[in-house]
Amino acid sequence: MKHKSTEIVLALALLFHLQWFFGNLYEEILTPNNVVASIEQINAYNRYFAITKPYYYYIPFTQIGFLLVLFLAFKTDLPSKIKSLVRRAAITSGAAIALTVYIVTQYNLKLFFGNVDRVGERIHLLYLEWAILNGFRVLLLGITIFFLYRTYRHFLIEFFNRTSSMNKQR
Repeated sequence: MKHKSTEIVLALALLFHLQWFFGNLYEEILTPNNVVASIEQINAYNRYFAITKPYYYYIPFTQIGFLLVLFLAFKTDLPSKIKSLVRRAAITSGAAIALTVYIVTQYNLKLFFGNVDRVGERIHLLYLEWAILNGFRVLLLGITIFFLYRTYRHFLIEFFNRTSSMNKQR
């Protein structure tokens, strides 16, 4: 893969993970209000989300970001130091994806879609559990971004070193 193409893929992977991170960070800050809210307030909150559909913020960007990291980790000819960093990013991004699947199937479908009356008083405990798991997801995404940023930085340094040495040989 050519340098410019690799740089674009790396930049997109970083961008999509940053979007995912800040979206979940926003939810982590906002959602604890639901731990103490009444069921009537939570139902009003869910009616709002029935119209705005916040999942469009995440789909398909989080999945594409993860696939781009996998591509960089296994299908490119990056130097070993850079490949090591991007593989670490792939591991933490994969863990964030797996945790997201769990959160969506076990919590989001109960908490954010439809009437929460069917959950009853257990709703506040579910919101608390969701906030804790989402905090771990935000941490995983932060680690992923750290590795992707270092990958990008080392990639640019490697390119500039190679370019400057070629210019000196001329």
